Amino acid sequence: MRKKKQPIQSRAINFDVMGARAVSEKSYWGDDIWYLKSASSFAREPRLNWKFSLPGGENSLLEKHQVLLASFRETVLGMISEDSGYGKVLSPHSTLGMMAGARDLFRWMVKCGYKSFADLDGQALEIFESDLPKILADRFKFFGIVPGVYDRPRRPVNAPLSSSGEEEVDFVDISSEIFELDEDSETSYDLDEEGAERSEDYFSYEQVSLRISFIFYAYWQSDRFDRFNLPTMPAFPYGGEPCGAIVSRIGTAYCKIIPPFPDEVALPLLTSALNWVNERSKDVLDLVDIYFDALEKDLNPSVELRKFKFSTLEGELGPWRAPIDFEVSEYINHDGWFNSSPLQTFRNVVLNLSGACLIIILFFVGMRVSEVCSLKGGLPSKKKNVAICLEDAFTKDSLTRLFFVNGVTSKGRQFPAKEKWLVGSSPVDSDVMPPAVKALCVLEKLFSKWREVSSLNDLVLNFSRPRGMPRDHSNITPSKTDTILRQIRQFIYTQVDLSALPDESIHGESLVIYRESRGLCIKGHHGRKTFSAYILETRSSLLRAVSQHFKHMNVSITESAYFPAVHRLRQESESQRTADSVAFFVDVVRGEKLAGRMAERIETFFKSDDLKKLSDKDLLEAVEEIVTTNELQVFFNDAGNCFIRANPKGSRCRMAGGGASWKGVKPDYMARSASMCAGCECFAAHRAHLPYWTQREERLEEQARSPGYNPREFRVDERDRKQAKAMVILLSKKNDASRKRKELNEL
Repeated sequence: MRKKKQPIQSRAINFDVMGARAVSEKSYWGDDIWYLKSASSFAREPRLNWKFSLPGGENSLLEKHQVLLASFRETVLGMISEDSGYGKVLSPHSTLGMMAGARDLFRWMVKCGYKSFADLDGQALEIFESDLPKILADRFKFFGIVPGVYDRPRRPVNAPLSSSGEEEVDFVDISSEIFELDEDSETSYDLDEEGAERSEDYFSYEQVSLRISFIFYAYWQSDRFDRFNLPTMPAFPYGGEPCGAIVSRIGTAYCKIIPPFPDEVALPLLTSALNWVNERSKDVLDLVDIYFDALEKDLNPSVELRKFKFSTLEGELGPWRAPIDFEVSEYINHDGWFNSSPLQTFRNVVLNLSGACLIIILFFVGMRVSEVCSLKGGLPSKKKNVAICLEDAFTKDSLTRLFFVNGVTSKGRQFPAKEKWLVGSSPVDSDVMPPAVKALCVLEKLFSKWREVSSLNDLVLNFSRPRGMPRDHSNITPSKTDTILRQIRQFIYTQVDLSALPDESIHGESLVIYRESRGLCIKGHHGRKTFSAYILETRSSLLRAVSQHFKHMNVSITESAYFPAVHRLRQESESQRTADSVAFFVDVVRGEKLAGRMAERIETFFKSDDLKKLSDKDLLEAVEEIVTTNELQVFFNDAGNCFIRANPKGSRCRMAGGGASWKGVKPDYMARSASMCAGCECFAAHRAHLPYWTQREERLEEQARSPGYNPREFRVDERDRKQAKAMVILLSKKNDASRKRKELNEL
């Protein structure tokens, strides 16, 4: 163990000397991007980008962070140099993982106000350990940042080529940035990868290790820091405790880090995926046939593909996309739009269809990504036009046909085991396929020709070269979890428009990260969580069935990881709001006097003779049906009730907050006020709100009687005083609805 050293801060830091050093044949220490030399001639060169977003809208290259950034650069360089104090020289490719941990540590230090590694004493490291689970759960929310690569505006796929005549991009360089997805290198350590995760919803060992190990790396480079007068760590991290022990302690912290999708995100995502599978797949499959026919006849595939005309979908005026040609395409793993050749455009269309099918399987079946990777392709016979991984059966009454998919699962098992999942059902005499069955059949047909070429039998294949289309087995490999996730994210990024999402869902869930990242925050496990949430929130008695479907060892695992208390509480909250809304409308039927611009509409709707004739019990049931059918839940407040769902376009608080729309069915709590609500088209108050307006009137009357009060000078207060007085008069009229409500509550 190294001796405790005091940080050197009095001497000037030699930035010029450090910056002039070469870190590779292509890069210097002070460059914004390091291109490192790969140890293998067959591997792509690692690319390290030192410019990344920080809390407060800053970036890492600002001068105020110069010392901290220099320490991080020196740590990375030291770990791959022969004079590394670590005792082991890491390969250049390992720096990709190091950068994932470095970015989060750098941001955390900036957020906490730590200027250098000298500030990381025992107390600071304890804080980092406690904050790390929150960072891993949602780094964007914790740091308040959105990666810069996500901020580019959307551009039509068929936008005209640049007049500058830009050459086609070298996709080898682009694909080397795959570790930069989500500004993290964890695409290969995704929660769904076999062996990467200790338990269903624990943080993976690798996720935590990438963050904690960098602190130890920085300590072992103290001699390099001294050489350039950089501040060093005051002592061995964590009091000498081994890195592995700390990682295990955090990695096994039970934390449900992936929530189910809000409806506002799931609907556009699944709608787009279903459109591709049901409507567009035939054209794409025809394109694949044209491509291989051209190869077989020794024709130019690009020329033949450009002749194809896409079909016009029902309800559309023209083809759903322009013919295959040179066009500008967007890629998630590079910051820009690029000119694509016809073959590259064809490749994009094929992989988009594959991504749509994978989304349908993950969200409609709830399989893990690793389990999808295990599915096999090929037709069992020429007569049976379904994938070999599919089989069917019939219910005991022979009225329903059940579809199962055969795969392999290794989660929680010592050895991989064959399993089958129910993927859909349909009436025996129906020709309509369930969505997941259709997606599996499309994948079977989509990659069938490439299976013949490569002699592989995997359902989903990967084109190993990032450019063009493979013609022989050398460029075709089985898909892994990272390649499947890449296809899914590429589809979401380019084919699903989330730009119109509001800040919050109808249930109060934040939608900002989905909108700002354009869906790149979505993980494969989101499908599994969304599938279970839909089933269990619809019918919680199916918990055991979901547990068996997910191949869990017991129901408690399913309940804790897939049906947590927060979702049960959300149901209870919605039920309570509905019950309160029903009670309010019953009061209206019984003669409760309302005030406000929505009052007349409510009274007209609910004061029908048919409702008045009902008994108390029947009235309660009738009003409850009206409320639930028309989603007339009321937002209650001391000043009055908000009926924004009945008239979203008339909401004054939504207008003040940036614009009212039919999607805005929840009040803008930051913008609204009592005086604003009282004049809103969505507002209505009754006797229960009288105390609020009485107190408001008394306070404003007292202010009006104070010396020096001038109504012309205090025009806003004078308006509020008259408004409060009018509300008190309207709400003071007597009625007997309160007695009726008491009787109903006793039922």
